[in-house]
Amino acid sequence: MSASKLCHSRPETLIHYARLYMEETGATVAEFSYSLITRYLELVPPEQQTIDSLKLADKEETAEDYLRVKDSTRRAIDRYLNGTVQIPALLEEAWVAALPPKYRVRCECELIRRYGKIVIELANELDQSIVLNAARLMKESADALESLAPIAADSKIDESDRPYIKRAGDELADLLEISAGLLNLLYE
Repeated sequence: MSASKLCHSRPETLIHYARLYMEETGATVAEFSYSLITRYLELVPPEQQTIDSLKLADKEETAEDYLRVKDSTRRAIDRYLNGTVQIPALLEEAWVAALPPKYRVRCECELIRRYGKIVIELANELDQSIVLNAARLMKESADALESLAPIAADSKIDESDRPYIKRAGDELADLLEISAGLLNLLYE
């Protein structure tokens, strides 16, 4: 995929999904900041933690110090969210990990799609029966074809197909998931 076809830069993608999460759930910048800092401290080895503006407020400190650190960190994250300060590359994995699953998966998919790849997350509850999974494969194939029908009706993909794109993408992803699961079963 060429860079000219990308909808968002990497930082714009991170910001988009963080904002979307906060808008759709009512979460605050302070809540996202806490999750982000926690993930940053978990994922980045201490000797590589070079972003000084990211600190967890220590509850052992005085109330004034605690609130000062918490507010300072929230403002730093707010500057990333507003685009006034560039998100450091060192923060990207923690940023994605700080998002709730619904937003994290979508963000990961968009970031990975930049390299012309797709994400197939295998379902944990995949049945071990080849027959049952083959039946599900047929059902998912039918659902995918049905979702593509309105898009393919005029033999081109254009703006008029926009209402059908999300469902078709979801159905194709389901088809890929069951197909990958069947391949895993076959080659175990």
